[in-house]
Amino acid sequence: MVMTPFGEHLDVVKHGWHGILKAFQDVAEAMKFANNHGILHRDISYGNIVFYEQHGYLIDWGVAVVGSPEVENALTGTILFSSVKVTTKLHENKKFTHTFDDDIESLFYTFLYVACDGVLKWKKGLGGMDFVAAMKFYTVYRNFSKQLEYVKNNELLPYLHRFRDIIVSNWTDKMAIDIDAVIRVFDIK
Repeated sequence: MVMTPFGEHLDVVKHGWHGILKAFQDVAEAMKFANNHGILHRDISYGNIVFYEQHGYLIDWGVAVVGSPEVENALTGTILFSSVKVTTKLHENKKFTHTFDDDIESLFYTFLYVACDGVLKWKKGLGGMDFVAAMKFYTVYRNFSKQLEYVKNNELLPYLHRFRDIIVSNWTDKMAIDIDAVIRVFDIK
């Protein structure tokens, strides 16, 4: 357990696009390892990923759980990065099960956030969680090219597209997300 400040938050300019891809690949590997041991982080977000000595680390396991228990209207992560399902269920005040796919979708929003230097279309939402969920879905599913105008390094674009395609096919096909496919997204070509 690390008790002193450790690492830095990700920054495209400071860490370069190779460093960003490496950090996200490391985090996806850590998520896979935890999931294989029945552990869900449930708070994948910008604030919980740090970069240290050319590696990415997933920190703050404070709301992590063993298994995938039903959640009764309790925010289990950072709303800006929560999956559309989690955000919607919270708004509807309904019980739901936080899954590994929700964590992977949160990783996608975190990657997008870092690539766009903190600019997300739903960040300045005037409405509540229903607005945030709707804007996430609209931005990723229908208006992704507009969001990508904020990307700080165009080298990240093909990686963002590949990760987006995985998330969208999870929405449309209702298939579990293949974490190995996500890990491969970050392979430097």
